[in-house]
Amino acid sequence: MPVFVQLWCTCSISGLFDWKKDTKQLNDMLKKLQERGARIIDVKATMTTSEESPVITYVIIYEAPAPIEI
Repeated sequence: MPVFVQLWCTCSISGLFDWKKDTKQLNDMLKKLQERGARIIDVKATMTTSEESPVITYVIIYEAPAPIEI
């Protein structure tokens, strides 16, 4: 089965992340992918800082017959 990637980014203007909110949003995204036939392979996160605010980028790697739009 083909492998696809779903990206999701979140930033923090205050410099502090709301981990509860981010966890809920990430879990909701994973659930939607799975409901549409995806098999989650891996989730990775990286944090970068720009001039304005820190950004966390989540990379969800999944298998599915075709890319899934959410």
